[in-house]
Amino acid sequence: MKNILKNFAAKPPSDKIAICVVLLLMVGVFPMFWVRVLQNNWIMALLDAVIVFCGCVVGVLVYHGKYVEKLKFVLALFIILAMLLTSIYGNAFNLYWVYPGTLAVFFLIKPRIALLLNILMAFALLPILSDKVELKDVATVYATLIPSILFIFYFSSELRRQHELLNLQATQDFLTRAGNRRAFENDAKICVDSFKRYQINSSLILFDMDHFKMINDKYGHAVGDDILKESSKLVSLRLRRTDKLYRLGGEEFIILMQGASAENAQTLAKDLQAYVAKKRSEELPKYTMSFGIAQLTEGDTVLSWVDRADKALYQSKDAGRDRISTL
Repeated sequence: MKNILKNFAAKPPSDKIAICVVLLLMVGVFPMFWVRVLQNNWIMALLDAVIVFCGCVVGVLVYHGKYVEKLKFVLALFIILAMLLTSIYGNAFNLYWVYPGTLAVFFLIKPRIALLLNILMAFALLPILSDKVELKDVATVYATLIPSILFIFYFSSELRRQHELLNLQATQDFLTRAGNRRAFENDAKICVDSFKRYQINSSLILFDMDHFKMINDKYGHAVGDDILKESSKLVSLRLRRTDKLYRLGGEEFIILMQGASAENAQTLAKDLQAYVAKKRSEELPKYTMSFGIAQLTEGDTVLSWVDRADKALYQSKDAGRDRISTL
C-alpha cells in the first residue's frame, strides 16, 4: 500500500486528477449498480457496470503511465456519452449526474476541448430533456448548466495557466531561459533508466565560459550576464529537437543529448565552438568555451555520469581552454 501511495504521489498533477476522477466515478456509480439491480432496471445496471469496468481499466493504465493523454481524452468522451445515455434511459433525477460529469471533463483534458465537448453535450441533451420534463424545467436546467460550464471553463483555464507558470518557474533558469539543475536531474534520471531497460545511448556535453571571473571583474556582472544570455541563445539555436540545454549554476551549462553517442556529442561540440565564435556579439568582450563530453555507460548514475563530464571539462581547461575533451 505504501508503494502505491508513493507512486501516486510522484505522478504529475494531471495524472492524479484523472485517477481521482476514476475513483470518484467508482464511489458514485458502483452503489447505483446495485440499486438498479434491485429495481430490475437492467439497462441502467448494464450501463453502470460498463462505466465501472471502463473506469477501472483507464485508472490502472493511467497509474502505470501508459497512453495517459489519449486515455484522458477517451475517459472524457466516455463521461459525456455516459451522461447522455443516463439521461435517455434514466428518469429526470439522473440529470443531476450532468453537473459533476461536466466538471470532471474539464479537469481531464484541455479547457477549450472540454468546453466544446460540453457545449455539444448540452445541445444533444435538449431533445432528451424535452421528452422528459416540462418546458420551464428545461429552461431551469439550461439556465444553470450553461453558466456552470462557462464558469468551470474560466476556472480550469486559469488553474492550468497558473500550473504551467509555476512548473516553468520550477524548471527554468530565470536569466538564460535554459532548464535549471532540477530539470536536468529529472531528465537525466529518465535517460539513465532508459539505458538500463533498453540500452538507449545518451551523452552529456558540459561546458562553461573561459576566464569568466576575469570578465566579471573587469567589465562587471551585467556584462557577464549578457554573455551568459547570448551564449545560451546561440547554443540553443544549434541543438536538435531532442537535445536540451540546462544551466547548472554560474557560467556552467550542460547539454543532455538523448539517443546520442559520444561521437555525436563531439560533432555538436565542434559545431557549437565554431558557431559561437562566428556569431558572438562584437559589443561584448570576446569569450570562448571549454567542453567536456561523457557518454552514458553501464552502471552509471546521474552523479557518476556528470562527474565524468566534469573531469573531461577539466582536461579541456588543463589543455589550454577553448578545447573539447571526452571521457
